[in-house]
Amino acid sequence: MVIGDHRYGGDRRSPIQQKTMKKILFIRLSSLGDIVLTESTIRLYKFLYPNDKIHFLTKAEYAKFVTNHFKIDNIHVYSNLKTTINSLKKEKFDIIIDLHKKLNTIIIKYLSKPQKIITYNKQRFLRYLIIKKLTEKYIDTIVHNYQKTVLELSNYPILNNFNFNPVLSPHADTLLTVKEKFLSFNIPSNKYLIGIFPGATHITKRYPLERIANFISSVPDYWNCSFLILGNWNEKGLYIKLKSLTNTKLYDLTGAFDINELISAISLLSIIITNDSGPMHIAAALNKPQIAIYGATHTNLGFRPLNEKAEVLQKNVSCQPCSLHGGKKCKKNTLECFTSISSTELLEVFQEILEDDVIVENP
Repeated sequence: MVIGDHRYGGDRRSPIQQKTMKKILFIRLSSLGDIVLTESTIRLYKFLYPNDKIHFLTKAEYAKFVTNHFKIDNIHVYSNLKTTINSLKKEKFDIIIDLHKKLNTIIIKYLSKPQKIITYNKQRFLRYLIIKKLTEKYIDTIVHNYQKTVLELSNYPILNNFNFNPVLSPHADTLLTVKEKFLSFNIPSNKYLIGIFPGATHITKRYPLERIANFISSVPDYWNCSFLILGNWNEKGLYIKLKSLTNTKLYDLTGAFDINELISAISLLSIIITNDSGPMHIAAALNKPQIAIYGATHTNLGFRPLNEKAEVLQKNVSCQPCSLHGGKKCKKNTLECFTSISSTELLEVFQEILEDDVIVENP
């Protein structure tokens, strides 16, 4: 499904013809998944205003990713408020579009003194009501809210054949580097490569390792699958724990890739299994077959994977969601949101994807 086509459908028109070129700054400082979700908004702006100069402000760890994958003209790296503001003031931006809406981004955009400021609607109150179970309303995707910041700039609401979903593509040189790394890790080329990201920033967003191990152990050998465990260096312990829980061979790729290499690595996988995390959104933007498992959070908060090949496992238990981004501890000490998702159910969904989306494409 093309997100947004039901709201902006119609005859395709030429992009707006501008008399003067404008200089635009988009702000999104973090985190990885949220930045991935802004890609289609940047692309939408470039589609509508091809002559404008697009700048992007983010943290250092995401700068190379944005430069390589977004349609921008210049990248700015956030260091501290004073230095960042002094640097941005010199640019004399016509418009600053804040896709983050945090205290520091509010300070930055106003003190940078652009001619116009647009801030995306975070729907904080609706999020609060959803978490407190005081409404049946939901946020379909925050990507719509990002894109409204661009669409409200003009009376140009009619678009057709535009993909409103975030889209990523691996770079050829990075893809070659990753393939060489796969060889160095002895990753087999004659098997279906199953990427598992067991980590997430907060514990209540991590599907129990014991259940992941049970799932891995239950996959028959004749399905011809190899399991790659991925994540950052801080998640090395999750691989070690998983390895101790199953006799199935696992390939440890935790900490093996930077962000750009990770995109290429995910593009080479057959199926990706994640929690509600940054890699989930990368897999979706690459249009890969994927399984996304939700615990403390929920798709109703607007962070579902935008991918027709995605299968979401969430049980809609009475206390879910209990927070926007997860936490250190389950408030009920039950983790019912996860314990109600059995490894058998995960296996059944996995088998369906393998047979329908992977084996069919790779006879």
